[in-house]
Amino acid sequence: MLALASLLAVALVDPVTRPLSPTADNDAIYAEIAASNPALTDSPASLERLLAATQLADEKLRQAADADAASDLLMLTVGGLKVAYQRTGEAQYLCRLIDAADNVLAREGIPPVLFAAATDFRTEARDSLGATPCEQAPSKKTDSPPPIEAKPYAAPVGPALPPVARPVARPPADHRRVRAGLATLVPGLVSFAPMAGLLAYRSDGEATLAGIREDSKGRTLTQQEQGDSAALGRRYTATTAGAVALGVTGAVLVVTGASLLATGARQRRMAVAPWGARGVGGLVLQGRF
Repeated sequence: MLALASLLAVALVDPVTRPLSPTADNDAIYAEIAASNPALTDSPASLERLLAATQLADEKLRQAADADAASDLLMLTVGGLKVAYQRTGEAQYLCRLIDAADNVLAREGIPPVLFAAATDFRTEARDSLGATPCEQAPSKKTDSPPPIEAKPYAAPVGPALPPVARPVARPPADHRRVRAGLATLVPGLVSFAPMAGLLAYRSDGEATLAGIREDSKGRTLTQQEQGDSAALGRRYTATTAGAVALGVTGAVLVVTGASLLATGARQRRMAVAPWGARGVGGLVLQGRF
């Protein structure tokens, strides 16, 4: 009977209060960090829960080989460490943030957006540390989280932390727009080649017609010259119409393709880094530490 009551008690525990699994996904990590953020809740979770979730995000960040995954995990790691610093004022969390950013920046071939975000995070943390070197701060990492806070949560240290937004999902239409843009832009550029050929052909006809007119000065055109002039006139009209059609079509394709490429790239930047200069995925917004 006692065992049954224990099982029921465990089953009825609210999911937010259950320990975070080592295999938890990014949404679960985000939920833990958000639940520990005093800007989002009147009863923030314990510092232990926050640090456990942040440590898990940091470990996954160091194992992530994909740039998109690294971007999301950097967002979570930085967000958790910023909340921890706001709650405690301890420099060790800024040092751990710098270490996480350095880990990302040391990788080869990372996207410029991710490089800029990691650089910005590191710079802000260093500015907040001031003259305090990380060697004098407590250890960057511990084998286990600190003890659960025994006293009720007090007001956060320093300025209030801005609201935490849920990471923005990457739109699946991103790559399709880029592919469609390339498929439209390339034919548009290619169409300028035959247009140039038509213009050269028309120019050659104009030169021939000018020669006939030069040779016939002061006399009446022969029947052969009249026929040649008429044919050259038709050539001029046809080549002009063809060049205009190709030019307009090519210009429309180029503009459309460029717009699709720009839109696709903009969507991706917004998906990966809609933070301006202060955060990733909306987790870390405006304001310094």
